[in-house]
Amino acid sequence: MRKLTRFQIAKNDIISYFQEYDNKVLNESDITWILYQNRDFWRLPKSLSTIKFIELLLENTKLRTHILEFPNKKYTKYSWGPISVYKLALNLESNSYLTHYTSVYLNDLTEQIPKTIYVNHEQPLKRFIDRELIQGNIDRAFKNPQRESKNIARIGDMKVCKLNGKFTNMLGVIEKITQENESVMLTNIERTLIDITVRPTYSGGIQEVLNAYRKAEGKVSINKLTAMLIIAKLKHSP
Repeated sequence: MRKLTRFQIAKNDIISYFQEYDNKVLNESDITWILYQNRDFWRLPKSLSTIKFIELLLENTKLRTHILEFPNKKYTKYSWGPISVYKLALNLESNSYLTHYTSVYLNDLTEQIPKTIYVNHEQPLKRFIDRELIQGNIDRAFKNPQRESKNIARIGDMKVCKLNGKFTNMLGVIEKITQENESVMLTNIERTLIDITVRPTYSGGIQEVLNAYRKAEGKVSINKLTAMLIIAKLKHSP
């Protein structure tokens, strides 16, 4: 009879721990910490490295690997069982939230099902420089095609577009439960309507922006939207 390894002996305890672990999307550093904290209790050998531990988890438990490869950075994430692309996108960077066409969809402002997930990671607050608006510069800006981020990774049949927006201190960001019973952070209806007006290319195009405004009737607070614009301006004033 083949002798059980220490991992196999501790397998049920390991599974119970991961099932109760709060964060369902993990980095390698998270798993390193978990191994460090529980190695003695699980009686795992000192020689067991994080990489080997992950291999054993992938082979013997519900742990899964997810790789998102952007043009300038590759992310390797782990989840306990299946996880949505929304959750993966939100866990690329801290203080991230879903935005633009993704928020249009999750706020029930479109009948389309977007294939690109837009996630925003805000930049730090920068010093405001008040520049005079010159009509020639405005004309040139509107003649040129709108800039569109190439910071995109594919995962399955979906794409994740990672944006680095200006600092807003999470203005208009809310927590919402999706149809899949997942908690996600995204822009509310008012903030979404502002964002898609500024960047229609991230929102399905001009026609989808118009449709979103039509579907927002009865759901949107004009006072809240106006206040949000004022607050945003104040945040970037000298």
